[in-house]
Amino acid sequence: MAGIALINLDKGEVVDASETGHGFKMSEAIANYMPMDAFWLFTVPVDGKMPPTPSAARVPVGHWAGDRVVIVDEYCGSAADNFPSDMLEKYPDADPEEDALEFALAHLTHVGLPGYKHANAGDAQFPIDRAWVVRNLTNNWYARADALVRAKYRCGPDSTEGAPGLGDFI
Repeated sequence: MAGIALINLDKGEVVDASETGHGFKMSEAIANYMPMDAFWLFTVPVDGKMPPTPSAARVPVGHWAGDRVVIVDEYCGSAADNFPSDMLEKYPDADPEEDALEFALAHLTHVGLPGYKHANAGDAQFPIDRAWVVRNLTNNWYARADALVRAKYRCGPDSTEGAPGLGDFI
């Protein structure tokens, strides 16, 4: 059973950290690089052309860009307390007082992370000579990769192993 999940409120999808091999708890998911792997859910390439999806079980890069997303764990409370009413209305047979994590795992569509790996300097989809930016449209804030990560550790929107990147910031 999962202890943490990433939920897309607009698409009714859930990424279960235990299904993706990232662990069961937040500390395990972070230690197993889930933030960097989940980062590609929100990333739109410079030219707007998405790279191919690696397998049918995974969603494409950028599949969740611009959507409302929440992270829930087994202690966050009921679905009614954590999800907007417009999402809950899509599941009339579900109990909104059910634990949010249980609700998500039982009713939402399970999807896998994109599985995209940055190809360093030769990556035409995500070139390293751009200033990559993460934007939170709800709270009106942003973070730039060139301000967050030193140039020697930056690899486009990603970072080299061991250095924090935009995914870790998210």
